[in-house]
Amino acid sequence: MDEVDEFIDLYIHGASADQWSPIIDTAADRFNIEIEWPENGKADFKMKCKQFVKIYSRVAAIMPFEMKDWEKLFWFLRYLIPSLHITNNGDDGLKDLLDSVDLNTYGLRRTALNETITLDSGEATIDPLKPTMVNAGVVEEAKDPLDEILKEFNQRWFNGWDATPDDQKMKMISVAQAVAEDEEYKELVVGNPDQQAVDALMVTIIDRIMRKKRKGDNSLYKEYQQNEGFKVDFRSVITRMLGDLDYLQAR
Repeated sequence: MDEVDEFIDLYIHGASADQWSPIIDTAADRFNIEIEWPENGKADFKMKCKQFVKIYSRVAAIMPFEMKDWEKLFWFLRYLIPSLHITNNGDDGLKDLLDSVDLNTYGLRRTALNETITLDSGEATIDPLKPTMVNAGVVEEAKDPLDEILKEFNQRWFNGWDATPDDQKMKMISVAQAVAEDEEYKELVVGNPDQQAVDALMVTIIDRIMRKKRKGDNSLYKEYQQNEGFKVDFRSVITRMLGDLDYLQAR
């Protein structure tokens, strides 16, 4: 718990990843190398860590309670879990798949309540397929892939918000531009071939940018902090936007 406290003290004060990541590495090495686990002990421990993070993130979003140790542990484990390595009978392929796809972040989401679909009971005729190729001879307006990604994200997460679609789009662009101008991003992320390090740095940088912007847009910050699904998608979209600097500069 001393390590958790040390990590939290650095993390919540916006320390760079190279300051708090050694604490995570120490705990990971203890799990991966030092401790002699009984049969399935490693898998059981990692599973319990994942379950805690999953359940706490959902309960904390709907219940007003203060459990400081749980909150600290939640943030500590979020960064520790990816570094906990488990060998599944030598099946490295399965291990890589489980590490890269976290099914705990997937789930059903209700988008409507007490709505029914009504079909037309009258007769109708379906026109046959046209013999011409789809879009043949038709010049469509070129659509920027990032515009489509932003549109899909906004429809999924901002549905029902007071902000207009253009305002929603500008929220995302504003965050992406702030990340692009961040000194740590320019020094440690741009051109870094270590994808694992880049992913960890991007989490830290985006979290820091969001904390800076919370005074101007508290509703967005609150959604980012309390909704794990929103947070994961948000970071993914921002990262893709940063991959197309021409797109950001044109905005």
